[in-house]
Amino acid sequence: MPTTISFKIKVENELLLVPVERKKLNDVNIRWLAEEAARRYYNLVGLKPILRLKTADGFAYEENDSLNVALEQNMILATVLDWQISPLGQRYEEMCHQLKKDVNSAVLFALEQTETSNMICLADFWLLPPITEPIFKAVLHQANLRVINLKNNFIQNDGCRQLAKSLPTLRQLKTLNLQGNLISSEGVDILLSIPSGLEELEELNLSQNPLGNDCLRILDRFCSSTAAKSLQQLSLSNCNLTNLYDFDLAFFQLSAIDLSYNKLTNDSLRKLLTKLNASRLKELNLSYMQEYTSIDERNVAMNAETITSFFESGTCEKFRRIKLCGCHLSDMNLYKISENLLKACDLDLLDVSDNNKLSGATFLTILSKISHLRKLCALNCVHFVDEERLEKVQQLKQMPSFLSLTLGDTCNEYEPRLRSLWQSHWGDKAKMKTFSGCLILYINEQDLLQHW
Repeated sequence: MPTTISFKIKVENELLLVPVERKKLNDVNIRWLAEEAARRYYNLVGLKPILRLKTADGFAYEENDSLNVALEQNMILATVLDWQISPLGQRYEEMCHQLKKDVNSAVLFALEQTETSNMICLADFWLLPPITEPIFKAVLHQANLRVINLKNNFIQNDGCRQLAKSLPTLRQLKTLNLQGNLISSEGVDILLSIPSGLEELEELNLSQNPLGNDCLRILDRFCSSTAAKSLQQLSLSNCNLTNLYDFDLAFFQLSAIDLSYNKLTNDSLRKLLTKLNASRLKELNLSYMQEYTSIDERNVAMNAETITSFFESGTCEKFRRIKLCGCHLSDMNLYKISENLLKACDLDLLDVSDNNKLSGATFLTILSKISHLRKLCALNCVHFVDEERLEKVQQLKQMPSFLSLTLGDTCNEYEPRLRSLWQSHWGDKAKMKTFSGCLILYINEQDLLQHW
């Protein structure tokens, strides 16, 4: 007769074999077996669970039960009651040791900050998949984590494969920022095909990744599932998109969307704007969404009207940030848009840069109608300031706290008057900068850094 008996125990997706000497069967109990299984699971996976053991058909053992009661079980099931998890910085060091990788001191410091913030901020760290592996393993079961910001790294599809193993365990994750990580549609498929775990996700940023149109089918599948029930913000700027087809990326429920710097067809723009909700949106970025040539003038005008009609389709009262750069909007387009932004009391930013058709009429319209606007950007709108409207602007009682303008050939004529206007309105707070024909008027350095 063998001197040992082996108990087969299933913990999560792992199968463990725990041998026990026959002569010790009466000296140990189910609690010991659970602790030994947890220890072996930790050695295998790097996480230590607190376990409750059950029979194969689901009946729970008492901790004090003798091991003899489990002798006839072909398989013992283990339910994870909780996880004994070290702080994230310590977990990262443990995973580096386990994977025989060097500890990155900058990464370690950033991860140590999550203990109080519940946010991982590793933006601009230039991290490659070999470096991210211990990070993503350390993140496993960090249930309090709310934000992961990996903007401007190089995790690529291999990094997505690593991260996907941890995502289902991050039950409170609200924000996932993967902007600028050389991820293709394959990486998106890996991330968003996990069976569960993203139900609380509110913000997904995939901008500046070479996704192409192939990613739309994957995003459509995700957005139409219960996994995306909480999704509110979607960023797909500069993702090589040309045609949205009939896919619906939960457009109507979104409060923020960024599709700038793509090359969408006219039909895609029209379909998009019929699906977005002007009464719900807080942030909208449609800048440089299309590529135009000189023979597209008719389509340009039609698209500008389509954008204008969108703002007429809802209350627009929740808008905070709107970017419509390079959309070939006219004075009449901006007049109608401004009319519909009267109720947007929290409007922080309106950026109409690179709309060359705009004149001083729009400058006056925006400042007089949207008097609550905090920041106005109109770079490369070279006709935006003229004598007649500037006189009327000088009479206004309210003024944004940030203005960026391109004066071009009129710089010598209008710059001194605009400076005087700014100084008169904001007094000691007034700050000004000029370079390359541009005039920046502001009252705090943070706005300058953010919008220039």
